[in-house]
Amino acid sequence: RLWDRASAKEIAVLKGHEKEVISVAFSPDGNTIASASGWTIRLWDRASLKEIAVLNGHEGSVSSVAFSPDGNTIASGSWDGTIRLWDRASAKVIAVLKGHESSVDCVAFSPDGNTIASASGWTIRLWDAVALRDRFPALQARRAQIATAKKNLAADLASAGTDSAALQNLNTKVLADLG
Repeated sequence: RLWDRASAKEIAVLKGHEKEVISVAFSPDGNTIASASGWTIRLWDRASLKEIAVLNGHEGSVSSVAFSPDGNTIASGSWDGTIRLWDRASAKVIAVLKGHESSVDCVAFSPDGNTIASASGWTIRLWDAVALRDRFPALQARRAQIATAKKNLAADLASAGTDSAALQNLNTKVLADLG
């Protein structure tokens, strides 16, 4: 469902998924909506509200989608333990990032687009979005379910889980336990 922010009224229902929608993201330019349900991601044109592509390739339910800051790449995390990077224009897989031992619960791009953060269980991984490999050894978090960029993801990482939240400087140690 698409809602008008000002009036809080429903604008449209985007139909196409066969299961519940788990994650939704808007492209930075606001022209494309990505929605994840089951093993697929659907891309929608914001103006016409029509489906423009279906992204298939995960071997498990997709749990998270995110657009790169330039809007050209979509990252998806899945229960299959992988992160897939997709070209927005062609709807083709650019890369498959492997390294998590269980389902990937969340993906996020850094503000500069050079780093992708992914969370799985108690582990956060940071990936070089250009070289397509791990940037650092896996970070251990307390029930990390959310990995998000805070200012400069190359230096700071915010994570939250069911029992706590923390801000961690990747060059030193935990800066603040918010939990």
